[in-house]
Amino acid sequence: MKRYLLIICAFAAASCSKEIKVDAPSFNVSLDRTLLVADTFTYRVGDTTKFQFAGSAANIAFYSGEVGKRYESRAPSKLLGKVILSFSSTAQYGNQANTLKVLAISKLNTADSAAVVNAPWTDITSRTPLATSATLVNTGAVDLTDLVTGAEDSLFIALKYSGVTGSTQRTWTITNWTVSNVLADRTVPLSTLADDVAYWTRYSDIWNPATPAGTPVPAAWRLPAATPMRLPKRAGSSPNRCA
Repeated sequence: MKRYLLIICAFAAASCSKEIKVDAPSFNVSLDRTLLVADTFTYRVGDTTKFQFAGSAANIAFYSGEVGKRYESRAPSKLLGKVILSFSSTAQYGNQANTLKVLAISKLNTADSAAVVNAPWTDITSRTPLATSATLVNTGAVDLTDLVTGAEDSLFIALKYSGVTGSTQRTWTITNWTVSNVLADRTVPLSTLADDVAYWTRYSDIWNPATPAGTPVPAAWRLPAATPMRLPKRAGSSPNRCA
């Protein structure tokens, strides 16, 4: 005896329609006129503003004009304001002078040691006041905007340590490191020591290419979590180092 399986599918005509209909929102907003100054659409400084909503809407966006809540900033975009660097430093032990330099460059073709060491860095040390003793010195707001060409550009900053043999080398400690994009209505953080631990550690063993092969590493930048970035003194070290 033959058996048959009959499957019946029924579809409502409306379910096959590709047309998507969206009801127009019924929404209206008005000011509470009882708070206005003589019905002039003016409010006194410090007064409370009330908006009266009527109707129905699934989503309402409100731009108050406060920092981060301005209408012109509603669409994501890349904006370049002022690129500001700031950090604090101390220099302990020894008396070797000019052992730390601050360098910057907008582009690096590659991140290998040769490319980093030989890149045409701009020496910005004259812009960044540095410590001369164990007394903490802050750079203040260092404007680096002139080193970038626009919102699509990049910026790399290096700390270059140079030591000489024959005397105790200095121990530099860097704290409060920040790089920010300062816009008219807000400040966008770009870099902090805490956020960039892996980045600084990655570049902590770049040597001057003139260093003989096999030279032991007598000193290195240390940046453990939750501690300052520090280059400890070591007697007898001579190669230049970038971090």
